[in-house]
Amino acid sequence: MPGSDVPCAEEGWVPPDDLPPEPQWRTWEHVRCLECGQWKVVLGKHLSAEHALDSAGYRERWGMRSGMPLCSLALSEKMRGVAVSRGAENTDRLVAMAAENHVAATEATKRREMRPQELQARGARSEARARAREAAARILVGDLERWVREKYVDGLWSIRDMMRYLDLSEKSVRAVMASAGIEPRRRGPATRLPQN
Repeated sequence: MPGSDVPCAEEGWVPPDDLPPEPQWRTWEHVRCLECGQWKVVLGKHLSAEHALDSAGYRERWGMRSGMPLCSLALSEKMRGVAVSRGAENTDRLVAMAAENHVAATEATKRREMRPQELQARGARSEARARAREAAARILVGDLERWVREKYVDGLWSIRDMMRYLDLSEKSVRAVMASAGIEPRRRGPATRLPQN
């Protein structure tokens, strides 16, 4: 291997057919360009200037994993140390991101498991739509006001019960009640039992 002062290619160096073992092309001080055999501390600029390759293309050409460092082991360790120190500063953010990802994954799992329940709910919604169509038919006939009076005044249904049954908004139910001359019930103060 060349001296650490002047990285250069070995005389008569021939590019290998396949990726050689890492110790043959990556040392503590240098990394070898497998295209031309030159030893460099970092290959990034050399690849683009000499071989018109970017790092990703070089890794792909030589069958390296995508995150493989293209620098000396010493520089790689130094960058790892910097990343770890920066990571210590961002630990709270990373923990929060991990928690968000966990929540999202949990919700996705619940949605997949809820599929049968969702289908059942769809059936309930279609029943509610049928009741709404029935209510619309009553409006055409003029029976809705009588029906609301029957349920609200005589049957003691709540406005919310009628909203659910008819699949209508509270505003719509109150409008029908107003047109029928039905006053909404007022809630009285909560009664408390005397304490002994």
